[in-house]
Amino acid sequence: MQSKTILGKFVKEKRIALGIEEDELAKLLGVTTWRVREIEKGVSNMPELRQSDLEKIAHALELDDDDIELLFELTGKTNENNTRTITPLLDYMSANKSIRKALKAGREAGLTNADWDRIADEIENGKISKTERDDFQ
Repeated sequence: MQSKTILGKFVKEKRIALGIEEDELAKLLGVTTWRVREIEKGVSNMPELRQSDLEKIAHALELDDDDIELLFELTGKTNENNTRTITPLLDYMSANKSIRKALKAGREAGLTNADWDRIADEIENGKISKTERDDFQ
């Protein structure tokens, strides 16, 4: 499953950035090193991560609020700060051709995080009207 692979890559990148080894993360999570490797590799037959597992990962990796939100979005779970059900981003993107088209165009145009933040803010603040949104479909 692609979302497990991306989740695993996210966890591994954060672990490495924090400067801890797999066995250290395993101790912090109360699991085996083998389980950490399964998570980081996105093993498809691995048991689903529970909310409590994700909370432990977020704490162990010292994730900020944005990264915690992303962690939960990648799994489609909710946390105590987010009561709505989140559709996994990968499923949402793969089901919507227009989103893939926009992301590809943004990548090719070299959009930065600041550019994407501005676009998201415009959508959230209603600066892109329904008619303009319909034009993207």
